[in-house]
Amino acid sequence: VFDNLISYIYFAMILAYIHAHRTYIEQPQMHIINDTAPTIRPSVVMFGGVVVACALIYFLNVPYIARSQTLIHALKEDYGGRYDSALLFYDETLALAGLGREESREQLVQTSIRVWKSDAADSIKEAFTSRARAELEASVAADPLNTRPLFFLGYALSNTSADEEGIDVFRSALTVNPARQNFLYEIARTYLNAGEFDAAIATFK
Repeated sequence: VFDNLISYIYFAMILAYIHAHRTYIEQPQMHIINDTAPTIRPSVVMFGGVVVACALIYFLNVPYIARSQTLIHALKEDYGGRYDSALLFYDETLALAGLGREESREQLVQTSIRVWKSDAADSIKEAFTSRARAELEASVAADPLNTRPLFFLGYALSNTSADEEGIDVFRSALTVNPARQNFLYEIARTYLNAGEFDAAIATFK
């Protein structure tokens, strides 16, 4: 998205420069002295535009590129089975504010579920599940009407042996948005995995 925005800014700047330069050449030179309205040369405008564009490129791209690279390192360590190192990278990327934080939280949920189902030490499993839960609860508290964090919180709980809590979260999400069928599906799936077949069938219906 930001790359496209920067491209549009560059395009508009180039058009503005061409138009200003052409108008400056084609118009007859009028030697009018006006001390109250100094003329701004196109080159000055162009230079200012370049400075603004460079600032936008940095502030809208560089911090988030750094976050993305850290998240990629976390995923690499995760898939390599180096969970201690993966959690450190997650800590680093989640410490950064701004865009991309929710994506990092959602990836942490997926990793915590994989770790929970792996043969990792119980302390590692607890570290991932507690961190994922804390991050998603913070996200829900920040935006209670956004059902996406609620979905991932319920999904994380229901896939790490906290079935009842997961179902409660999904039901809370349904009160915010009753039209979302995927919450009902997740409730039914959780019942099914827990062996509560009658409840699962009733929810699927």
